[in-house]
Amino acid sequence: MDVFNGEDWFENNLNFVQSDPYTQNFELFGIGDMNFMLNSGSYFVIMLGMLVNVLLKIVINAVCIRLAKHAAARKIGIFFYEDAVFSSLKNNFLKLFMETYFDNSFGVTLNTISLIKAA
Repeated sequence: MDVFNGEDWFENNLNFVQSDPYTQNFELFGIGDMNFMLNSGSYFVIMLGMLVNVLLKIVINAVCIRLAKHAAARKIGIFFYEDAVFSSLKNNFLKLFMETYFDNSFGVTLNTISLIKAA
């Protein structure tokens, strides 16, 4: 299930060389080519969102530090401040990778069993 419809975004914004599916059995499962990015779903869209989130926190916090004489800016800065923001980003990327890896491993196992039974 592609949450953010990443495949359409990739097709509209990136240029890929057309390739044929590995075998006809892959095409039966909706994998029409061998482009990894198109078959990865929303993985890279989620990573980009996580990176933009961290960068916005850093920028907002920097602006709030410059405007620290205003009470509202201090409150906003406190809300967006995160200690060790890059370590947190690394941990979030790692969690996303592990969850995706386990999901893909499970999917590969099921598809392999289906391909073996279909042959």
